[in-house]
Amino acid sequence: MIASRGAVALLWIALSAASPAAAQVASGDLSGRVSDATGGALVGVSVTVRDPSTGLERVATSGPDGRFLVVGLPDTGAYDVRTEQAGFAAAFRQGVRVAAGRTSTVDFVLAVAAGATVVVRPLDVILDRQESAGRQSVGEPLLRTLPLFSRDVLQMASLAAGFTGNPDFPSPQGQTYWAHNVLVDGASHFSKWRGAPRAFASGYPLESIAGVDVLTSRFPAAYGDALASVTSVVTKAGTNTWAGSALLYLHDEALDARPLFAAVTPPASSQQLGASVGGPLVPSRVHLFASYERQRSRNQNVVVSPAAPQALVPDDRDEHLAFVRVDHRRSATHTMTARYNGQILDWRRQPGGLVLPGSGTRYRNESHTALGTDATVIGGATANELRLQAARYVDLRTDLSPVVA
Repeated sequence: MIASRGAVALLWIALSAASPAAAQVASGDLSGRVSDATGGALVGVSVTVRDPSTGLERVATSGPDGRFLVVGLPDTGAYDVRTEQAGFAAAFRQGVRVAAGRTSTVDFVLAVAAGATVVVRPLDVILDRQESAGRQSVGEPLLRTLPLFSRDVLQMASLAAGFTGNPDFPSPQGQTYWAHNVLVDGASHFSKWRGAPRAFASGYPLESIAGVDVLTSRFPAAYGDALASVTSVVTKAGTNTWAGSALLYLHDEALDARPLFAAVTPPASSQQLGASVGGPLVPSRVHLFASYERQRSRNQNVVVSPAAPQALVPDDRDEHLAFVRVDHRRSATHTMTARYNGQILDWRRQPGGLVLPGSGTRYRNESHTALGTDATVIGGATANELRLQAARYVDLRTDLSPVVA
């Protein structure tokens, strides 16, 4: 039996200046240039950035070169951007995406005022002119539509270019899986004892994930603890509208093909159920998001060893996943977040094949993580984010003894 029990408290302050937003892995920045029809820079233009889902609003002013910068924007979805200047028609851009750890660029060309507002629809691609890292993103629409039966968000990394092998443990850039690091909301989700994520699979309900970024080359030192790649996960936050979802997945051996070397299709029965809900506790101020998932599997594997031909052995798994997040916006420039995530797993696994009946491993795992953040924008161009994380990981493994008749 192998047992590992630990508690880790991690505290750090991330200070990022205007240009290198790399250290802000849990939030994103928005920059751009405002000019007139001749290409000349417009000074003193008011730029308002607003998240219609939460009511968050930030205001910036263009400088002598016409450039503006808004830092520390939560990765909660799409923003509306409006520019206003006396003597010029206002310009309004809807649905501008801001991704964690990146600087999105939006430029405006203002026309002489004619009593109208110019509305521009954005492109789906986020352009970051300052980033040199190879980054591939998986957004919420793709997370919701891909047929991911395991509901393990970390398998999304295997969709990135340069990943090969088993989707549960993909090899990045020709290196081993252990050269890969995982961050959730900017905090470590990596067990140095396991050399892998601090949970079996991701340990997070899939409904609690807003997006995934995979960095595969030249990523900044701010990410750390990785040789080949970094997977950065951002969790969902509540909005000003109450909404929820429910899921139920059923699996039966009637849908399975007969395994090679097996005389019959072994029994299999799996059920996955879950629910999520999010909304305002105080509109435009305090938001809640919570999610729960459970998996119950009662499967059997076939033994093809001559010592016990065609014997059936159990492969039973019970898993509970829970997630709660509360965001409190104290002001337009000060946001506090607290979240909890937990996993409880009991897996009695006998692999079958050439392994004798009774041989295998029982995994009993618990993973509990609490994270608090305090993010403040200082002077409009500097973001200061304090994160405090406490994690407890229990990994108990019991070897099963073979039974020979």
